Amino acid sequence: MSYEEYGWEGLEPGAVIVVGTDGIWETRDPMGEQFGMDAFRQVVRTNAESSAAEMIDAVERALVDFRRDRPQEDDVTLVIAKVIG
Repeated sequence: MSYEEYGWEGLEPGAVIVVGTDGIWETRDPMGEQFGMDAFRQVVRTNAESSAAEMIDAVERALVDFRRDRPQEDDVTLVIAKVIG
């Protein structure tokens, strides 16, 4: 396999890179409503000053609280990287 290398110019210390799967925003509550991208973005923004691990924990807690007793229907994969200087 051959891979290309990519870079982002201008990432400043404190920048947050978030990569997640659709299982996050497609998580459903007991009424069948989806968590949504806006709620996901809000959790990330609210916790942006926290460590990457704490941010992941906050997203996980938000999903569990949103789902309540409904089982998770899809996989949830989340990677958060913070640029340090």
